Amino acid sequence: MKNKKKEKKRIFTFSNKILLLCIAPMVIICVLITFFSRQSLTDSVENEIEGALEIVAISLDETYSNLYKGDYEQDKSGRVTKGGVAISKNSQLIDGIKEHTDFEITLYFNELRLLTTLKRETGTPATGTEADPEVYERIMRGDSFFRPDVSLYGKTYYVYYQPLCNQDGTVVGGIAVAKDASLVKKSITAQTRRITIISIVLLAITCVVIVLLASRTVSVMKAIKQFLAQLAEGEFRIKPAQKYLSRNDELGDIFTSSVQLQNELCKIVDNIKSSSSDLIISADQLTDVAQDTRSTVDSVCQSMEGITNASVTQTEETTLAIGNVGKIGEEIGYISHIMDSLTHHAEQMSDAEQASERIIRELNNSNVETITSITNVAEQINTLHASVESIQAAISMIQSIAEETDLLSLNANIEAARAGEAGRGFSVVATQISKLAEQSNTTAEDVENIIANIVTESDRMVEVMADVTDKINKQQAMLDETMSKSNEVAHGVHNSLEDINSIRGKIDVLSQSGDAIQSIVNKLAELSEQNESSTQDTMNSALGMSDTMNSLENSSEKLKTLAKELDETLVKFKI
Repeated sequence: MKNKKKEKKRIFTFSNKILLLCIAPMVIICVLITFFSRQSLTDSVENEIEGALEIVAISLDETYSNLYKGDYEQDKSGRVTKGGVAISKNSQLIDGIKEHTDFEITLYFNELRLLTTLKRETGTPATGTEADPEVYERIMRGDSFFRPDVSLYGKTYYVYYQPLCNQDGTVVGGIAVAKDASLVKKSITAQTRRITIISIVLLAITCVVIVLLASRTVSVMKAIKQFLAQLAEGEFRIKPAQKYLSRNDELGDIFTSSVQLQNELCKIVDNIKSSSSDLIISADQLTDVAQDTRSTVDSVCQSMEGITNASVTQTEETTLAIGNVGKIGEEIGYISHIMDSLTHHAEQMSDAEQASERIIRELNNSNVETITSITNVAEQINTLHASVESIQAAISMIQSIAEETDLLSLNANIEAARAGEAGRGFSVVATQISKLAEQSNTTAEDVENIIANIVTESDRMVEVMADVTDKINKQQAMLDETMSKSNEVAHGVHNSLEDINSIRGKIDVLSQSGDAIQSIVNKLAELSEQNESSTQDTMNSALGMSDTMNSLENSSEKLKTLAKELDETLVKFKI
């Protein structure tokens, strides 16, 4: 057996950890118990003191109210009276209360201590001294309150404050009842110290018990450790201590498991020793198999190299086919684009032809209407010409009548001259008639000239209308011929659209066929790439397998060496 290694020095041993794990919570619990006990005791004592001080303050207020009927007042001399009785310097009542209760009593009036049992540091009464402004302000608001830490003349007091009121509820001052806090705090400190001592004693007893239990536990664990160390050194013939096996706890279970481990290790080592010779024979056989497999893998690698070269050639040809099919697709796309443009232009021509047909139809309708209007105008001009001729006949008649009237006027003037004075008035009438005949004749001549001009213009308009009618008839003939040509163009455009749509359908079929061919060639390319990749992977696997066989052959040699070393190593295990 080899010498045991020196154990390392450990600060935090298992026993120390158990001790720390048990003591630390105990210490924390003791500290918390001490803290909360002191706090609870302090709160309880302060509540009792507050109640006692409140009772004394209420009793003092009731006593003054019962002894002296009336309100608190201050006269001109500064004395404070209650019900007419001066209480400013009458301290017998508060001195008696202090003697029986050991409480300090103070009566406040106008922010001053009117009566008090408090003494200054010099030993003189504190009567007439000012009250704390904050405290007195709360008293004057009618508040009753308790303060646990009030510093007065070098001492700390528990103080209860209560307002001093008249019968109508008016606050005129206050009552303060105080108790020296030093004795109370000393009592609380003593009680706390007693609780702390008890906690420390309990903690020490607990530590002793824990140390004893931890020592016994550690001794068992050391025995288990020593037993396992002997197993680790190959000493399988040791006998376990029965006192540890009979323990009915977790450490006993661990020691029992260690003994079971000893038995299992004995069986394993025995089996390994019996199998080490078989391992050497198997290693020799494995070496032979590895050599045969490596030669087979080399043949596979040569075959796979030829397949790989063929796959590369197929992939290149497939890539070239993809490029050609892509160019065909581009040409089909270009032709489709051209057909789209032709379809667009044919549709524009069809739309223009329809618009032209509509315009020609509208122009034809307008031409017919124009012919009708011109015919009506011609008829109106002919009617006007006939009317003008009638007017000329009427004017000739008017001129004839005017000449006859002029002749009659001349005859009337001759007859008036013959009549002398009697015929002078008739002569005036005859003169006027003569003038009227001249005016009628002149007007008839003017109208005749106008009628002559109208007849001339009417004749010219008739000629113009005839010429316009002839031109419109020619235009109508040209419109009819244009309509016929437009119908022929429309028929041609319609046939062109049908031919273009037929070509488009065939181009779509050709495009679909090209897409199908493209898809097939792409799949063929993918298959070629997969075939090439698979062949390359197979080639790599074969090469890897060859390397593996080499490694396996080397490993089998090492395995034989290790089997021999294992057989030599197992000699140290004593079963």
